[in-house]
Amino acid sequence: MPSEKKSLESYLDTVPAREVESEHRDDGNVVLLRPRKLGGVFGKLLGPRLPSRTERIRLDDVGSQVWDLIDGERTVAQIAREVEDRLGEVLAERDHRVSLFVSTMHRNGMISLTGPARDRGGSDGAP
Repeated sequence: MPSEKKSLESYLDTVPAREVESEHRDDGNVVLLRPRKLGGVFGKLLGPRLPSRTERIRLDDVGSQVWDLIDGERTVAQIAREVEDRLGEVLAERDHRVSLFVSTMHRNGMISLTGPARDRGGSDGAP
């Protein structure tokens, strides 16, 4: 666990940028719209038959706040502070929680990162 926490903290000085479309629900939360990726034989057979080629991923309150602040200019640390200010409460392990969200979004191709965490070999093909 300590090495995971240290690894996640390395995201704090990175700058995330959105790579997928999104929309807001009536309750204010965000839904990410990610194109479905079906490769190989299954993709050829099932792809045309699927009702939607877009996967809809619903974010919770905190995830929605983080997503709304991802603009390609703010660092993860700045986003974490702003989320805490917007929610008007102290988030337990704020930096860790926001870094985990960013790490997961990056690993799943929903955001790109610039900065030191990107240099560790993220999914965007950085060296």
